[in-house]
Amino acid sequence: MLKLIYVGFSFPHHGEHAGYDQIRKYINYDKIIDCQRSYDLHCRFFKTRTIINRAYNRIFGGKLWWIELYLIVLSIFNPKKYVFHIIYGENIFEFLGYFKFGNKIAVTIHQPPSYFEDSKQKSLLKKLQKVDKFIVMSRDMESYFKNKFPEKDVLYIQHGVDTEFFKPKGIKGNQILLIGSWLRDFEFASKVFNRVLSIDPTANITVITNKENYSYFENTALKMLSSISDDILLQYYQCSKIVFLPLKQFTANNSMLEALSCGCQVIVATNKDNIANNNDKRVLFVEDNVNKVCECLINTLKNWKVENELNTRDSIIQSASWNIIGKITSDFINSSRQIN
Repeated sequence: MLKLIYVGFSFPHHGEHAGYDQIRKYINYDKIIDCQRSYDLHCRFFKTRTIINRAYNRIFGGKLWWIELYLIVLSIFNPKKYVFHIIYGENIFEFLGYFKFGNKIAVTIHQPPSYFEDSKQKSLLKKLQKVDKFIVMSRDMESYFKNKFPEKDVLYIQHGVDTEFFKPKGIKGNQILLIGSWLRDFEFASKVFNRVLSIDPTANITVITNKENYSYFENTALKMLSSISDDILLQYYQCSKIVFLPLKQFTANNSMLEALSCGCQVIVATNKDNIANNNDKRVLFVEDNVNKVCECLINTLKNWKVENELNTRDSIIQSASWNIIGKITSDFINSSRQIN
């Protein structure tokens, strides 16, 4: 049987409890290749060197080329020995597929289809043809990759959540929480919040995002936060009735799972196509219309019940706890560990 190798790192903004790197605790990997130090060094060096960073990535193919070089050496000198599970396929995988030597590659993909249709990513899509198994984060991603690579194994396995850390506590206030930076429509969210506060000035609205997104929000009644600790984030989940996510695209969403695990009602505003491709009954999907979303938010604040909190959390524990996701992922990858 081929040995299973974890290859990954964590994004700093995910903190200690949110990132996909959590999966390493729930799968019996034979070897761990932690790219964290390399990733952190790269980010620190290129933080204020944008042009140099672009040139670097263009020349070497990505931030972690030396990690991939190590994987290539492992593959060359150990034919038919390993399955590499690359947990962020968009960030680490470039050239390993050309040096498999009987080894196999499983990648987890987090970005939506539009990411791969960008002209800058056409070369990555071509290189991904060498991958044996794809784990993707949404149904539309599953359809997209099955269409692109019909001969490959592609499976939608949702992101996991640390249900032991993210859990309800106490009584929720009259609060709406918007959290996150990636794939969020902040311009739309700002219009919605202005409308909500004009109707219900008692609503408390907190936005947790990167500081560069503050400019979208001009209403001084909003509370703006960034770079907070996991413990502070948990407190905001625990006291919020609603977590509002104005999404441009729908893919892996830590905030959604964390909110559901804390018993919040998640309301997603997005376009009709995204709504059609997602049927999660734990989430309220609303077409991205300011009046419709505003009405939904205000009604939910008024009619929120503690029973909703308990039912939602129980559903998440049974479907998205990391031990569940780890087992499903392990079973999928293990089917490729037999030596041909």
